[in-house]
Amino acid sequence: MEASGKRRRDCYILARLNPFTWGVELMHFAWCGQFNAVAAIVVIGCALAAAAVLQVGGASTLDARAASVGSGVFSPAQAQRGDALYARYCAQCHLPDMAGKDPAPELAGDKFLAKWMGRSLGELYGRIAATMPADRPGQLAPADYLDLVALLLSANGFAAGDRDLSDKPGALDEIVISK
Repeated sequence: MEASGKRRRDCYILARLNPFTWGVELMHFAWCGQFNAVAAIVVIGCALAAAAVLQVGGASTLDARAASVGSGVFSPAQAQRGDALYARYCAQCHLPDMAGKDPAPELAGDKFLAKWMGRSLGELYGRIAATMPADRPGQLAPADYLDLVALLLSANGFAAGDRDLSDKPGALDEIVISK
């Protein structure tokens, strides 16, 4: 009998140390071999509810930390530099108004936004740097590709801020194209 009392006391202490203290007594029964179907169901239900809340909360926290192009992630000067580069390297295929002509896609407007909305600037930058200019892919300096990305954001109605796009590794991956 004494061992049984000690066992219950030990289990109760373990239950009290559990971070889910809102179910202390119910966990006491479930953990100590005193099977109680109602207690087990409640404990499992509470654990699943807590996991769902943590998962949803974690996702919204991540989304809240991700910057958006709507928060002014490029400067007007950077977009102007991009405009000069666009005229020199891009306009002959994508047209001066960025409307595109087959096979060069539209770079400003609904089709562009439909393709890139929800994706990262890192993806856009990588695509441009790896494939453009069509006759010499990857030949521009990294800063030039950043300036072109800034121009595309500006041409698609995103507001400029007070700083240039960052060239730090991974920084563009944290910025989502969204309105």
